[in-house]
Amino acid sequence: METTTTRVALKWGLINGIIAIVIATLIYVFDLWKYGWSGFIGIVPLAILMYLAHNEFKAGNEGFMNYGQGLGIGVLIGAISGIISSIYGLVYTQFIDSNIMESIKDFQVEKMEEQGLSDQQIEGALDVMSKFQSPGFTFLAGIFMSILGAFVIALIISAITQKKKPVFM
Repeated sequence: METTTTRVALKWGLINGIIAIVIATLIYVFDLWKYGWSGFIGIVPLAILMYLAHNEFKAGNEGFMNYGQGLGIGVLIGAISGIISSIYGLVYTQFIDSNIMESIKDFQVEKMEEQGLSDQQIEGALDVMSKFQSPGFTFLAGIFMSILGAFVIALIISAITQKKKPVFM
């Protein structure tokens, strides 16, 4: 039976979504959001899961997967896990720890003060940031960034895992 890109992507997207929730929880609980590198923690599991998804797809399709199929699987994994993790992020910031956004804002103000910005510059920056911290914007931005990140990773992983079906077989 032939394996479809959608079925494979759904399975691995759900798995990555669960992993993303665990990672996000650890980032929130241990205040790792203060470090710029914390935003990149999810890249390694995503790349590994994408590789496994490609292998599963090939196993169900006589060992073959073209580049486009691999790219499609990767982007769908990113979309599915992005929706899951964005929903979790919304629930976390709105209901579980509604003070997290205020803590992030205070941290940003502290960093701006350390850089020597004036009160007027800080207020201007906070005004701009507040427009990008609405629940709706962060939800959509989370999905978009997840898809974009998965697309970039899929470009690489698909090039490695592709195996074209011979024309005359």
